[in-house]
Amino acid sequence: MKWRIAVVLMAAGVSVSISGCNEEYARVAEVATQAADRQARQNQELSDLNREVAKAHQELINEEASSRKDAMVVHTKLVEQQAELNRQSQSIDDERRDLARQRYWEPIWAEIISDLVALAACMLPLVVCAYLLHRSPAPGAADEISEVLLDQLEPTAPRIGVQQSTALNVADSSKQPALPGS
Repeated sequence: MKWRIAVVLMAAGVSVSISGCNEEYARVAEVATQAADRQARQNQELSDLNREVAKAHQELINEEASSRKDAMVVHTKLVEQQAELNRQSQSIDDERRDLARQRYWEPIWAEIISDLVALAACMLPLVVCAYLLHRSPAPGAADEISEVLLDQLEPTAPRIGVQQSTALNVADSSKQPALPGS
């Protein structure tokens, strides 16, 4: 601003000092005045340009700050997503290890269970037989069981031993004296 005032004063001083001189000096004074005006316009344009540059520089600084802020937000989101992906990857690895453990043990347990079922199927008839052998039958039940089993094996075949024993029992009963009261 001070240089503008100095230029205008200088132009005015030159024009005042030249006005008293001849025409040649008038022409020099006019050129000096035009130069001073041109210089003032250029200074004004330079000043406007400097203001625009300062304004653009401030906008650039604001935009850079905004883009850095946006970059930090994006970076933070990226870090969070990466952490989430790491957690998911760890979870998938844990599930994979669990499945591998299950795949290892499932056939072993299946084999053990099928062997136990086969053993139980084989042992069941033996247990039933042992139970029947150790159970004490009622007196005379053995004869009845034998008779039922023989009926099932050959229901139409005559039983010689049974007929004879029945005949003997009938014959023996006729020989035996009758008991009083019977």
